[in-house]
Amino acid sequence: MTQIFSGNVFNISSSSCIWAIIQYDKKRDGANMLYQFNYKLYLAKNDGTGTPVPSTWSTNYSNNLKTVFTLNGTNVWTQNSQSSNQRWSFEYTTDWFTISNKTSGTTPFKFTIKDTQNSNWCNYTSGTYSLEVDPAGSKFGAIAHFNIGTSFTVPVTKYATMYDVVTIKIGSTTIKTINDASTNNSIIFSSSELDAIYGLTTEDQEKEFTFELKSYSDSTKTTLVGEDSKTAKGYIIGSYPTIDSISVVDTNSSTIALTGTNTKIVKNVSNAKVSVRVSAVNKATIKSVTINDKTATLSDGYYVATFNSVTTNSFDVKVVDSRGFPTNKNLTISSSNYIQYVDLTLSANVYRNQPTDGKVVIDYSGKYYNGSFGSINNTLEVSYRYMEKGGSFSEWISLSPIKSSNTYYQTATIEEFDYKKQYVFEVKAVDKLNTRPVTDINVSKGEPILYWKEELAGVNGDFIVKSDKSIKSGRYIESDHIETFQSGLFGSNNNGYRFKAIRSAISGNSDYPQYASGMAWTGNDTHGFILTKYNSADVVIGGGNSDAIKWVKHLAFKDDLVAYITESGTNSNGKYIKFSNGMMLCFGTFTVETAINTAFGSDYSVDLTNVLTFPSTFVAINSVNVSNVGQYSAYIHRLNYSSSGITFLGLSRPSALTSQTYRLSYEAWGTWK
Repeated sequence: MTQIFSGNVFNISSSSCIWAIIQYDKKRDGANMLYQFNYKLYLAKNDGTGTPVPSTWSTNYSNNLKTVFTLNGTNVWTQNSQSSNQRWSFEYTTDWFTISNKTSGTTPFKFTIKDTQNSNWCNYTSGTYSLEVDPAGSKFGAIAHFNIGTSFTVPVTKYATMYDVVTIKIGSTTIKTINDASTNNSIIFSSSELDAIYGLTTEDQEKEFTFELKSYSDSTKTTLVGEDSKTAKGYIIGSYPTIDSISVVDTNSSTIALTGTNTKIVKNVSNAKVSVRVSAVNKATIKSVTINDKTATLSDGYYVATFNSVTTNSFDVKVVDSRGFPTNKNLTISSSNYIQYVDLTLSANVYRNQPTDGKVVIDYSGKYYNGSFGSINNTLEVSYRYMEKGGSFSEWISLSPIKSSNTYYQTATIEEFDYKKQYVFEVKAVDKLNTRPVTDINVSKGEPILYWKEELAGVNGDFIVKSDKSIKSGRYIESDHIETFQSGLFGSNNNGYRFKAIRSAISGNSDYPQYASGMAWTGNDTHGFILTKYNSADVVIGGGNSDAIKWVKHLAFKDDLVAYITESGTNSNGKYIKFSNGMMLCFGTFTVETAINTAFGSDYSVDLTNVLTFPSTFVAINSVNVSNVGQYSAYIHRLNYSSSGITFLGLSRPSALTSQTYRLSYEAWGTWK
């Protein structure tokens, strides 16, 4: 503060007086001047020095004093100093007082100190003091945030005639100077100024600008009378990077040989090389280029990414510059340059036609591309080879697949395979681009069993009978012989026969069945019988007592006892067999191509719908069983089906796996009438 008075305002005695000190401070508020005062009043030695009296002096002044400040002719402050009977030592600081529209000259001030109890005592009035007035320098108005490169306004408020200079900076770097700023300054940066801004903002989408204002009282800008500053944000606009070109070529020599050009892409096989030329603007740099979310690398001025065995004709390019501005663009290869190759698949199974005849069935199916690559048409060849277990493979033998659209299948019956031997088969499918083998298909030995068909009954293997016995052809078996079943009919017992002997309990009234040892009776048995099962029902075919068993005279193969095949067939979905009793069996193999990568507890799973249509429709279905027989492990965790097919199939595996082809076998039982 500036002191304007320090002196004696009243003599108490020859030894003491009342001393006052007046100080002030000032500041400008636009067109107004503001003043603040500090006022001290205390007992002092009456020696003209203003030294406070010692505390040991007993001098007291009991009357009240009143102090009044007059500023610019107006009383602005009044203060009662103290109540009576207290030793004096007072200090006050006033509020700020405003003098409106004071831009030049001086401000008059005086003060009065008066004894309000005795006017003959202290009654001091000062002279008039001239308080300083700060020059009325200009001030900034509100500066709004702005877009760099477009016009914006810097407002300046002038309170007096001033010569104003506005400087615009980023940090310590001066971007633009306006030497004679007006009240409303329309700013647009020049190209060189923009270059400077962009050079300072290569990693920024916005930047803080500092605006400085200096006011001078003369046109030579010699006398500085005021300063002001403000900040505002400038936003970078129109600075998105550009994608100048995108090109795709095939780098797989195998597919190029088929299409005749590297500008065509073969789905699932071609190695697509995508090259992108990009440009950053306004002094930014390129931060990243991704193509279908794969990071591209810079090579000879192009950003390049290669997609081996490419599965799409659509490439999404995203470019991000050093400021974080993105630009996106898509390139879709035309249908004429994108060959919709169907990846070759094969599922195959080999099994015996009957348990012990000399035929095997090769049941296979798959997908393939049934079209042209451009220069060359695709082809499909399916073949098999085999060996006796432990031997050497034969030459490859061709098969004749049935082709339908982009699928193929066949159920081929091959003869001359001894049922007493075990075989290993391999099946492979070959097109112009791929070979798909299915290996280690085991065909086990056949087992001799009793069988019957519509017009005959027989046994695979040796059927031993006595010289005067015979089994006649026709719809029934007839025998008049009464003798032991074991030695008379079969010669020797074999537990593999599908007959069992049962005897009653030795004592008591209970009828619990027990297997007879060696298909013969003991002397203690009262009676026994021989039965077999048909459709889960027991059918008696012989009986007797002691160790003699009588074969039934007529064992008729009636429709209610024995079912025979009335119809069978094969199509792309498998094979069906209809029996005379109304039962139907559908079986075969099928493939599903899928990824298994959705979390399912601690495993991964996929849910598939409408995966198979049965080769023939059931009237009612009893059961369906599906097993995984392919090279990729997975288990069936859920299965739903209808009379016409498998409607829902859930596959699971312990680890995630991208799209693969799973080969599955199925068997369905039900009725067809």
